[in-house]
Amino acid sequence: GMLLGRVVEEVVGAPNTGLYPVIGLAAVLGAAYRTPLAAVVFVAETTGRADFVIPALVATAIAQAMMGEVSVSDGQRGERQGRLERRLNEPSAVVMVPDVGVIDPDASLLEVIDLYGARPKSPAVPVGGPEYEGLIVLHDVAAKMLEHGTDASARQAMRELPAVSEETPAIDAARLMNDHDTAAIAVIDEHNRPVGVISATSLAGLDDVSAIDPGAD
Repeated sequence: GMLLGRVVEEVVGAPNTGLYPVIGLAAVLGAAYRTPLAAVVFVAETTGRADFVIPALVATAIAQAMMGEVSVSDGQRGERQGRLERRLNEPSAVVMVPDVGVIDPDASLLEVIDLYGARPKSPAVPVGGPEYEGLIVLHDVAAKMLEHGTDASARQAMRELPAVSEETPAIDAARLMNDHDTAAIAVIDEHNRPVGVISATSLAGLDDVSAIDPGAD
């Protein structure tokens, strides 16, 4: 996988950042052994690069789909799906972070900090009034205040990213996140109103894992 990734990196003339070998390794590990979540976690832990997680997630999911029920492990059960694979087949409404709220486009970034700066449920919050207009990625807020001043509005800080419907398969949401180089994307209802946010961690189910009490039976 790493060798193939390195070859592709050379063929397309991409910068030697290590991205292609890493996602090649993740794709082979996740698909060949049918352990996609382990492959994505491996990428996150070994590289420490958040921007590698979504490409690795998409590459692993595509490789898993191409492998079908085949596995290099004799003891692998063909009918068993991994946690990540099951989540990628779910509708976006199942994997999203619900009830994150909606920010008025004219709200100041100071108000955004007051509302979401302490312990946000999601790394991003939809902007709308009431229909969806864009997404504020919370780590953008400080930079936007430096650029536009303390009176900057949510409209000035938001990213004009597309949203997905509640019925959109999670794998399509992951591809859209990869296409737009974002770690979060909004989910809207049939009236174009934001109802939640899909993040890289909610997509992989890591929010659910972190919520488990390690001392519970």
